[in-house]
Amino acid sequence: MPLIKFLILLTVLIISTDSLAKGLTVFPQNLLLPLNSSATLTASFDDKPVVVVWRETNVFGDMGSLSTTTGSYTTLITTNLPAFGTITAEYGTWTKQVQVAVGLIDIFKRVNEQADNINSFMATCTLSLHIPALSINQTQTAKLLFKQPDKLSISLYDSNNKRLQTQIFSGKYMTLIDEVGKRYKKDVTAFLQAEELPMGMFQFDMIGFLEKNTVCFNPKNTNVPLYGIDAVAKQGNDYYDRILFVIDYDKGLVKQRTVYKDNAIVSEIRITDYENVDNHWLAKKTISKTTTLGYEVVNEVSFDEVGVNKEVGDGEF
Repeated sequence: MPLIKFLILLTVLIISTDSLAKGLTVFPQNLLLPLNSSATLTASFDDKPVVVVWRETNVFGDMGSLSTTTGSYTTLITTNLPAFGTITAEYGTWTKQVQVAVGLIDIFKRVNEQADNINSFMATCTLSLHIPALSINQTQTAKLLFKQPDKLSISLYDSNNKRLQTQIFSGKYMTLIDEVGKRYKKDVTAFLQAEELPMGMFQFDMIGFLEKNTVCFNPKNTNVPLYGIDAVAKQGNDYYDRILFVIDYDKGLVKQRTVYKDNAIVSEIRITDYENVDNHWLAKKTISKTTTLGYEVVNEVSFDEVGVNKEVGDGEF
């Protein structure tokens, strides 16, 4: 065989052999674990178990402990606090990473647990509306009543404490009562679904939400015990592509919710101050921003005279 043909054949054989080689692999490549759990990771090179070095890298919080630092496998034993990061397998110059999220679902459960303990809520609110481009600044007071699972009353008053209107939400209906007492009733199911709002003011439909969205930690907005969580819609809709939550795990409080559509912020609400009322962490002041007709609209809400789990009769709604 001529030398040139031999070299070409040899090159083809080497390339063919390399294409069959898988190199270093780890399983699984992604881990979504609850708190206080464990999972085993395995490593192989060209489908054969090999001794590797396992390391935790780029960790936010405490993911837990690895039961072995070398070997073809290791077991991660998680802690009782949410965390996320990377476990890297090292084999010579080869490395493979496993993305790990611990307690992601537990964070939403914590929010639910805090909410489940609030059967009723009442407060006097100061509402401040600002539209900077139009130099509009308005302030009103309101009285808010809420009762589980789906009753909400908001009454607006002028500076002389005269009631201007009342909006009552009960299940899928909203009733508007004007200043002379005339009532208008409307089915608002479409509005509630469009806004992705739970039927109850303090409820969060975690199961339904997770079915509709892919959730993951957001490192940029995480500063333990504050956890940034991105929720990306699994299917396209007219209202959002992604929602960023910043949740205080210790308090079970959603401190920020930012809604994105077409890479632009559609709305954002932040809790800028909060307080503990009868062992319940609640917002004391919120600031929300939306865009209406091309203008930025800023709403500030301050809560005073707050009452939790006080007696609220159905007649209020």
